[in-house]
Amino acid sequence: MMSDVYQAALHILEEGIGEDELFIMTFGDRINLVSPLTSDRRALQDSIFGLRAHGPTPLFDAVESALDYIKQGKHRKKVLVVVTDGGDNHSSLRFNRLINRARESDVLIYAVGMYGTMAHNPTEFRMMQEPRRQLEQLAETTGGYAYFPSDPDKCRETMSMIVQEVSEHYTIGYYPTNQTHDGGWRKIKVEVTKTNQDKAKYSVRTRSGLCFAKTRRHSND
Repeated sequence: MMSDVYQAALHILEEGIGEDELFIMTFGDRINLVSPLTSDRRALQDSIFGLRAHGPTPLFDAVESALDYIKQGKHRKKVLVVVTDGGDNHSSLRFNRLINRARESDVLIYAVGMYGTMAHNPTEFRMMQEPRRQLEQLAETTGGYAYFPSDPDKCRETMSMIVQEVSEHYTIGYYPTNQTHDGGWRKIKVEVTKTNQDKAKYSVRTRSGLCFAKTRRHSND
């Protein structure tokens, strides 16, 4: 199935605009930057061919490395698509520390769990419940979403949905009534209202909160 994942990933490369920068990082026996940040689609496509899924799954360490590396991108909007065919079993970083890193970053994370036929095996299905929950929490913490396609066709649909969602994001600003700069998290709820004539279906996904640091006199968030 992972070979189909690589083919589906090409869709993300093809749908982006020319100014977009992308990079490809793999993780298994070690974390490897296969293709550094570039707008060269041909170089990105060439770097995908020949990749194989093998070795352990240091998922948490890999996401942390990707969060560090993506800071080098020149564009303000940053999106990380995390694809895995298993749960973490080889990271030194704990999951709760990764969640804190993701929450404090300005990166939107989408997670794609490629568990395939595991859903049809009761034992394997139970084993993957915790990894599934972790992917969901990781993505939703940043305002993204976790997908679990069951076959290659669903995987391609998933990649298409991610590309579409990324192109339809909005940035909303507000002035907080609580002016205390105590480094705490503010819980924010965003709702979409519609008129009786509006038949469109809307859904809102946002980050779980905004942090106001003590050292900042004014916040632009």
